[in-house]
Amino acid sequence: MKFSLCFIFTILMNVSHAEVSSGCGNLLNTVMKYDPVKKKASIENFYFMDEEFCDLGTKEINANFDLVLFDKNKKVLNKKAVFLNTMTVIELLKPKSSSFGKNKVVLAPQFRNVKFSIIGKKVNIVSYKIFFKANQKLIGEGVVQ
Repeated sequence: MKFSLCFIFTILMNVSHAEVSSGCGNLLNTVMKYDPVKKKASIENFYFMDEEFCDLGTKEINANFDLVLFDKNKKVLNKKAVFLNTMTVIELLKPKSSSFGKNKVVLAPQFRNVKFSIIGKKVNIVSYKIFFKANQKLIGEGVVQ
C-alpha cells in the first residue's frame, strides 16, 4: 500500500510539474511600443483571451528586450525575451536601375505584437517592466490595464 500511494504521489507531482514547465496557459496579447528618440518602451494594450497559448518566449536568439510581468507583491509572474527593430531603414532604388541610392534611417516609434502564456488568474498581473537585454537597463514600466 505504501508503494502505490508513493507511486501515485510521484505521478501527480510529475504531471503538475509538466503542466507548469510546458508554458501552456491562457493567452495575453499585448502591443509593445519603443520610441528610439526617447529610448523608452511601454506596453500599450492588454487583451486577455480564453485561448490556450503555449510559448514561454524565453529562447528568442535575437532578442533585444526582456518584458517582465509582476504581481502585487513584485513577484515575477512571467518573463519574455523579444526582438523588436529599434529603427527603420529606407533604401530607395535608383530610377531605371537595380542599384540602391542613398539610405535613410527613420527614428520613429516601433511597434510589436507580444503574446504571453498566462498561468493562473489574470487579476494577479498588476505591473510590467521592460529592459534592454544588452545592459539590463530599465527603459519602461507601468501598470497592467
